[in-house]
Amino acid sequence: MFEPPEIDIQNPLINGVGNLTIMNDVNGDSFDDLMMTHVFRTVLLYYGSTNGPSQNPDWSFYPPGDPGRLPLCYSSGDFNGDGFNDALVSDYLGVYSNSTLLFGSNLGFGNQGYENPYVLDSCSSYMSYGDVNGDGFDDALTVGDYFISAYYGAADTIQTMTIAPKFALHTQKEEACCSVKVKSQYYLPMKNSTVSFEIVGVNPRADSVVTNSNGIAKITYTPAVLLPGTDTIFINCGRLTDTAIVTWDSPTPVELLGFNSSTSGKEVILKWLTSTELNNSGFEIQRAIENGKWKIESGKWSKIGFVNGDGTTNVPREYSFTDRNLETGKYKYRLKQLDFNGNFEYFELAEVVSIGIPDKYDLSQNYPNPFNPVTTINYDLPSDGIVTIKVYDILGRELKTLVNEMKTAGYHKILFNAADLASGAYFYRMTVGEFVSMKKFVVLK
Repeated sequence: MFEPPEIDIQNPLINGVGNLTIMNDVNGDSFDDLMMTHVFRTVLLYYGSTNGPSQNPDWSFYPPGDPGRLPLCYSSGDFNGDGFNDALVSDYLGVYSNSTLLFGSNLGFGNQGYENPYVLDSCSSYMSYGDVNGDGFDDALTVGDYFISAYYGAADTIQTMTIAPKFALHTQKEEACCSVKVKSQYYLPMKNSTVSFEIVGVNPRADSVVTNSNGIAKITYTPAVLLPGTDTIFINCGRLTDTAIVTWDSPTPVELLGFNSSTSGKEVILKWLTSTELNNSGFEIQRAIENGKWKIESGKWSKIGFVNGDGTTNVPREYSFTDRNLETGKYKYRLKQLDFNGNFEYFELAEVVSIGIPDKYDLSQNYPNPFNPVTTINYDLPSDGIVTIKVYDILGRELKTLVNEMKTAGYHKILFNAADLASGAYFYRMTVGEFVSMKKFVVLK
């Protein structure tokens, strides 16, 4: 009386099926497809073939909504009239919910649902489809306890246009390329759409290109002769317009409005302001010192930091950098501004910065701490004096003398190498005149 099934899908993923729908052709291979939901709240799609559906799903989707309730799936016919069957997935079982509309294509549903899903609001969980307004497009129908609603289908129309890059800099004769991505009101790529453009500037021209299957059109051109200047590309697709800027050669990459400094104890705070930036990678901060070790005039600049730039912008941008734990002395600073092509220029601080004398004695905690094997110890002297700094073990036995000499007033620091000390806790003690201070450090090897 009952014949055995022709196909039995033995897949543990489909235990506890929510519902099952026979779809029309979702991926354009002339076979109807099978869609179902299950208790793990995943929607599964099986492509049809001459041998029927496979044992493993060809596509899956985890819809939003209440994780404790089953989603339901339905066919929505050909909602956008592109020749592929579409599907609706309700968020959960309930009187009112949202439903995700999935559009068929020669790639099936692809990444739809995860990337900019097209959602119908305030639906019931029970849905169907049909051309209720006679326009040739299938419509999504939803039935609730007290209402029937229809969401009219329509052909894909151009809704958004994204351009990348919006700004580009070329310092040699090479191809300029601008990508234009066009999407429909359903967030789907619009293929075979005409993108027209006009270039006004040092390389004037006008033309048009057509979007590919991914909804992307590429505007490319190479100048016959490299002329410094700017091209403005006016781009149009349907009712949408936008612009892109291409700059040739390398005009001044950064317009600096100000560069100044301030001090706080043994710190120097540098601040600078730009009005415009073009292809700006960032600023290398350099310092020269005049503290008895070498002179500023000798040209010995050292890199002490880097601050990232803002690329290309016409908006004023403020930057800052703090040079910390400086010794008493005189310092000179400059910025080395670099672009992404390796070009650079210098901006030098007009004045020499002086770090003065502290108003009290102080012994700072070493840093880093714990350490292995080198650490830094800072100490402050408000007046000249004989300074002694010694290291002791946990039992109070003297191990090392780090400083034992006359020092001038100012901020000082020493580097202590504990390579010959075992792991453990130690103390360092500073005496100068009547001032005594002790700190603890830990060697960790």
